[in-house]
Amino acid sequence: MGATWSRWSLGRRRTFSDPLPTIRRPHPAAFAAWGVLLALIGGVACGSEPVDIVGADDILCVRESAGRHYCFGDGLADDTPFFLPTAFDGTQLVLGASICGKVSDGHVRCMERWDRADHIRTEPFASQFEEWLQLPSELLESNAADASRPLRICGRTSTGMECGPLTGASEPAQQRSISIEPLHGLVFHGFEICGITGKGEVLCFHPLHDSIGERVVSGSRRLFGGDHWLCAETDSSDVTCFPVTYVRDRSKAPVVAWTVPKHSNRIVSIRSAGLHEICVHYDDGSLECHGMTRDARGIPSAESLTDRPSRVRAVATEGGSICAVTVDDQVICWRSGATASSDPDERPHEVGRPGWRW
Repeated sequence: MGATWSRWSLGRRRTFSDPLPTIRRPHPAAFAAWGVLLALIGGVACGSEPVDIVGADDILCVRESAGRHYCFGDGLADDTPFFLPTAFDGTQLVLGASICGKVSDGHVRCMERWDRADHIRTEPFASQFEEWLQLPSELLESNAADASRPLRICGRTSTGMECGPLTGASEPAQQRSISIEPLHGLVFHGFEICGITGKGEVLCFHPLHDSIGERVVSGSRRLFGGDHWLCAETDSSDVTCFPVTYVRDRSKAPVVAWTVPKHSNRIVSIRSAGLHEICVHYDDGSLECHGMTRDARGIPSAESLTDRPSRVRAVATEGGSICAVTVDDQVICWRSGATASSDPDERPHEVGRPGWRW
């Protein structure tokens, strides 16, 4: 007897000679339910592409295309990446001992970075600044015994520079004015805050002490800061990077600096973590990282590092690490100055995204 073509249905052998079963049309509500489920799944998948990254101290936060943020780094309570509460969606993050976000209307909201209970507070004092930074945790810890200076942030107002706490109060009991003219393009450089005056001069000051440094360089229009390097772009588009010892004590000789090689594209940002690496991000997406060494006289030299991501959307640093958002939607991190002989977790590697946030 020849073979019989068949298909299985509910455990009974059915042949093509059998009448086809009646197909019942699903109820419209079923279509609606599936539509909601697919929309939720699609909403999670779409909009999750990383587009930007910011870092400070020992924490980094990634912004996704839908406006969500997730954070990771050694400065978190359990070292596990987590999504920020939805109150931070679409905000401009300013990181430090706290996680703060500036909303489009200028208001600032903050939470402690070890908090998982979504205790979010508004910060009217921070909202007054046209530009501001949080003080590094290491700086705060080194001055923890000085209860008379519970300062957490410094920024520029229309009249000058102010520093104060993050307490949720609009008029904190303890704040201080810095006897320096208003600065813009603020960056941290070691334990100092540096900025550009209205005349294009670069000035640095210590936020917790009455210490204002000499003018570092003149004719500057942009600043790029890092733990141990301060880079200034002049009106001629030349970019020179100064090690931290030069900025703090210009009496040291010889004057040592490193000039960023000329490039056909405009610089978007320059990031450094420690003395051993400087990464330059250009507006065509290219990233060029340079391993930095200095001889016995302190004169720096650079070597191109070719194992770093070559095309990125953004780059940031935390502690001694550098992280970049690549154009193919990855977050890649590495230890500053890492080489092929370094441990695998110090060489460039991908950092995973937290689980879905519904």
